[in-house]
Amino acid sequence: MALDKTAIDDVTFSISGAIDAVESALDRIEDCGLDDYEQEAAKEYLQEGIKRLDMAYDIVDFAED
Repeated sequence: MALDKTAIDDVTFSISGAIDAVESALDRIEDCGLDDYEQEAAKEYLQEGIKRLDMAYDIVDFAED
């Protein structure tokens, strides 16, 4: 199957937006009033989400090269 440049651009743009959204959530998580355990767990999950989104971005972006 041939690579679809438009689809690749759409996907990488969407992933970038998702990363920005998760980073915004990380910036605000401390303002939620969660207890320490909940806050740290949420931070860890959000950070893991960013790592996985970065990995997905790299896979799609490098397919174009």
